[in-house]
Amino acid sequence: MSEPLLQVDDGQIDPAALRARVQDKLRRQRAPAPSIPASPGRLAAGGFQDVDRALAQAAEHWEVGAEVPPMHKLRGLVRSVATPAAKAVLRVAQLVTRDQRDFNGAVLQALQQLRGLIAGQVDEAKRALNSEIQAMRAAIGDSVTVDQLEAERAARETGLAKLVAQNEAQGKAVEVLQAELRQAKERLQAEQARREEVQRGLVLQERRLTVLIEEARKRLQGPLEKPQIEVLASEGQKMRERYYPSFEDAFRGGAEEIRERLKAYLPVLRESRAGEPRRPVLDVGCGRGELLQLLADEGREALGVDLNEEMVERSRAAGLKVELADAIAHLRSLPDGSLGAVTAIHVIEHLPLESILSLFEECSRVLAPGGVAIFETPNPENVIVGACNFYMDPTHIRPLHPSTMRFFAEARGLVRVRVDYFRPMIVPDLGSAQASEWFRTHLFGAQDYAVIGYRAAESS
Repeated sequence: MSEPLLQVDDGQIDPAALRARVQDKLRRQRAPAPSIPASPGRLAAGGFQDVDRALAQAAEHWEVGAEVPPMHKLRGLVRSVATPAAKAVLRVAQLVTRDQRDFNGAVLQALQQLRGLIAGQVDEAKRALNSEIQAMRAAIGDSVTVDQLEAERAARETGLAKLVAQNEAQGKAVEVLQAELRQAKERLQAEQARREEVQRGLVLQERRLTVLIEEARKRLQGPLEKPQIEVLASEGQKMRERYYPSFEDAFRGGAEEIRERLKAYLPVLRESRAGEPRRPVLDVGCGRGELLQLLADEGREALGVDLNEEMVERSRAAGLKVELADAIAHLRSLPDGSLGAVTAIHVIEHLPLESILSLFEECSRVLAPGGVAIFETPNPENVIVGACNFYMDPTHIRPLHPSTMRFFAEARGLVRVRVDYFRPMIVPDLGSAQASEWFRTHLFGAQDYAVIGYRAAESS
C-alpha cells in the first residue's frame, strides 16, 4: 500500500501556512479579470484603480520560469525525486524564458512609466480646468447663478421676439402708408387735372371779358371819363395779377422752402427787438406770408401789406394779419417811430427808382430808434442771376447792384447799412484756386443779397 501524499501529522508541514496558501490560490482563481475601458482614450469610472490592479498582477507574474513552483501535493520520495527534476527542467527552460522575462520586465516598466505620465497629465489638466473655472467665476461674479443666466437668456429671447413683432408691425404700417401715399398721389393727380381744367376755363372767361370790355368801349357814346378809364384799367390789372400766385408757386419755390431761407433774418429781428407790442414788424409785399408765419410762430407782432388780392386772401385764410394796400401809401399813413422793423423780400426789383427811394425814406422815418429795415433782392453780381434768372419773372424791372442800393439806403437816412449775401451756388472743381475764386464770385456766387440798415438810436 502506497504512502499518502499529504500527512497531516507530518512534523515538517505547517497546517496554518498550507491553509493560507490554498485560500490565496482560490481567491486568485475566483478574482474577475481586469476590466478594459470602453474607450482607449478615456479612463474607466474607477480612475486608475483598474490600471493599478492589472499592473500589480503583471508585477507578480512577470518573472515566468525564474523559480520552481511549490509542490504542496508531493511528499516523501516523490517530492525528493520531482524537485531535482523540476529544477533541471527549469534550467533548460530558462534558455527560452529568460528573453520572455526581459521582455515582460521591459513592458511592465514601460506601462508603469506610462501610467505615471498619464496621471501627471491628468493632474495638470485638472489644475488647468480648475484655474479656468475660477477665472470664469471671477469674470461673471460669484453672485451669478445658472438660474440667473438662464433667466437672462430667456429675457433676451423675449426681447428679440418683441423686436421681430415690432418689425413686422412696422412693415405692415409701411405698407399701409405706401397705399395711402398712392391714393393721395392719385387724388393729387385728379386735383391737378381739375385745376388745369378750371384754369383753362378762367382763361376763356377772361378772354371773353376782355373782348366784351373792348366792344363796350367801342360802342360807348362819347369819350370815356377818367373814373371809367381807371376802373377798366384796374380790372385788367387784377385779371393779370391772378396769374402771379401760380407763377410764384411754380418758379420761386414752395412756402416751406421760402420759410427755411427767411429764418436767417430772425436773429436780426430779435436783436433789434422787432415784433414787440410797441415795435411791430411791417412786411411790405408780403406775398404768401412766409415771413409773417415765422414771426407769428415766435409770438411777434407783425402786419403784411400787398397789392395782389389773391395773395391777401391766401394769407388771411392762414390766419395772418394782411391788408390790401400800396406799400408806400401805407407807410406814409403811419406816425414817426411806430415800427420795430420794415421788411421787403423780393420787392424793390419790381419798383421804379423813384418808388425805391421813397420806400427807403419812409422806412427811416417810421422806424423806432434802433429799428431795422431789410430789403432782399436778386444779386446781379452773380452773372447767371443778372443775365438770365432775373428775367424769368416778367414783372421785374431791372437788376439792382448791391453797392447802389447800399448808397441809396444811406442817402435816405438809414445808418450802419450793410449787405449780406445768401444762397451761394455750388462751385465746380476747376483745378485752379484762382479760377475757382473768379467763377465762385461771378458765376456761382450768392443768388440773393439783402441791404440791412437801421434807424439811428436816440442819443443819451
